[in-house]
Amino acid sequence: YVSISGITTAGSYKLNISTELPNGVSLSSISSDSITVYLDNTVSTAVPVEIKLVNYMIEDGYELGESEASSSVSEVIVTGPEKALESISCARITLDLGHVTRSVTYTGGMALYDTSGNEVKNPYIKMQTTETTVTVPVYKLREVPLKLSYKYGYYNDSNSNVTINPSTVLLKGEVSAVDAVELKFDIDEKQITSDTTYKVNISLPDGIINVNGIESAEVSIKHIGTATKKIDIYQINAYNPNNLQY
Repeated sequence: YVSISGITTAGSYKLNISTELPNGVSLSSISSDSITVYLDNTVSTAVPVEIKLVNYMIEDGYELGESEASSSVSEVIVTGPEKALESISCARITLDLGHVTRSVTYTGGMALYDTSGNEVKNPYIKMQTTETTVTVPVYKLREVPLKLSYKYGYYNDSNSNVTINPSTVLLKGEVSAVDAVELKFDIDEKQITSDTTYKVNISLPDGIINVNGIESAEVSIKHIGTATKKIDIYQINAYNPNNLQY
């Protein structure tokens, strides 16, 4: 056995080996009269989880949300020698993404790293949690046209000139969400009796970013070769088929 009494600081110590033998037994030889041991306090600390993305390729018009990547575990409890734990800066999960076309969800193991970016390998250090699930969003930039829809279908190219300005807006969002966006504004022709210009608000679903910051568009309506006329009606006849009453 070795005695560690009197040792109060962490470090490597060369300690003499002592033996206690039962009666009638004597020590013939010993391979070494000392042993070198490392002594330290066992402590626990929480370290943040870091996400590192490597080896990825993304198409033009797409954007990897590296800063928005999230982990199901935000920090890990690490237990081990106090001195060894002082150098640990994070628990890191590394994702080799390859060719990316949509948001990624991945579950994998984490490793400990020091402040210099070197992996910490120590058999006496234990992690409370060794795996985490990471979500990395992939955004798509899409120029979305602003469209007009006529309620009654009265307007056409021969009797009106209807424009919307701007005609498109640049949107950003996760691939499936931004592809589903359609910006259409209804026009009620019965409510418009003369040339007019008015604004319509551009509202977007949650999670979609308006890159241009354009919040409204201007609709301009100009009539071509049309006029309005008021007609006075002096006689009104009501017909009620099938004995219906009015």
